[in-house]
Amino acid sequence: MIGDPQVDALQRREKAILAQQEKARSTHTQILSRGHQFPAHLGMGEGDLLNWMKFQAFEISGGFTDTKMVQFSNTGLGFAALPIPAGVQASYDQSWNQTEVGQFKQLAVRGVETLAGGRNIANFLRGAGFEGGSSESMAARGAQQFGGMSFGQEGTAAVLQSTGVAETMQFTMGMRALDQVMMSYGGPAFRSFNFSFALKPLNQEDSIVIDDILQFFKIAAAPFKLQTQMTRLYDLPNVFKISFHNGNDENTWLPKIGHCALTNVGVTYGGDKFTTFDKTRGMPVQTDLTLQFKEMELIDRTHFIRGDEFADVGSVATSEVEGEMDAAS
Repeated sequence: MIGDPQVDALQRREKAILAQQEKARSTHTQILSRGHQFPAHLGMGEGDLLNWMKFQAFEISGGFTDTKMVQFSNTGLGFAALPIPAGVQASYDQSWNQTEVGQFKQLAVRGVETLAGGRNIANFLRGAGFEGGSSESMAARGAQQFGGMSFGQEGTAAVLQSTGVAETMQFTMGMRALDQVMMSYGGPAFRSFNFSFALKPLNQEDSIVIDDILQFFKIAAAPFKLQTQMTRLYDLPNVFKISFHNGNDENTWLPKIGHCALTNVGVTYGGDKFTTFDKTRGMPVQTDLTLQFKEMELIDRTHFIRGDEFADVGSVATSEVEGEMDAAS
C-alpha cells in the first residue's frame, strides 16, 4: 500500500507538471495576443504598401452547433499584417465523380420513385411538405419506371453481372454485362490558399519584427502538447481568418476567406545566396515565408447571392492594425 509520503510526492509532482504546462501556455498566449506588421508603414501612402492582408488568429471553441461542424471564438487573438503578395488566387472546386449503380440499387430506387416520387421527397426535405399523390399518379410513375423493362432480360443480365459470370463469359457470349454508371455530385470542396512573402529587413529592428512574425505563425499553427506519457494529448492549434485591405478599407474586389487551418509554415533564410548583416551575430538579409491554408468552411450558392463568400469577414476589427499604422506615421 502506498504510504502518505509517497502520495504527497505524487501530488507535488502532478502540481509541478500542471504548473509547468500553464506557464508554457501563458508564454504562448502572450506571443499570440500581440499584433505584428511588416513593414512599419504598411497601408499608408501609395504603391504596393497600400495593399496589405491581415491574418487574425482565433481559437476553436466547439462544434456541432447550428449548421457548422466547427465553431470559432468570437474574439480574435493577435494578428500579423503583411503586404499582399503577387498571384492571389481562389478556386471553387465541385466534386463530381463517376459511380456505378447496380441492379438491386436501381430496383430499390425505382420502387421508391413509384411509391413516393423523387420530387415529392425533395419538396419534403426543402420544408414544402409531402404530397404522395393519387393512386393514378402512382400507377403512372410505376409505368414510367418499369413499363419498358423486359424482366427476363434484365434478370438474366443482373445474375450474370452480380455473380461475376458476365466477366468470365464475355468472349464466349460476345457481349459484356456491366453495371450502369452515372455522374454523382459529391459536394463543394474545401479551398486551399498559398501565400509567399519575401521579407527583406532594412535594419536590426526590422529583423526582430520579422522573427516575431515567424514565431507568431509557427506557434499558432502548432498544437500544445500536454505532458502525458501513455497517450499523446494536444490542445488544438489556432485557426486564422484572412482578409485583404487597401489602406484602412477592406478590399472588396478580392475574395473573402472563411476560417482557415494553417497546414504548413515554410521558411527560407538568407535569400538566393545565404547572406547576413554584419555585426548582428548572423541576422539574415532576407527571409522567405510561405504559408499554406485549408479553409474550414464550405461555400454554397447562398454565399455568392449575398455578394461575397463570407459576409462576416469584415466584422473582424482592424483597429489594432490601423492604430499601429497611425502610431508609425
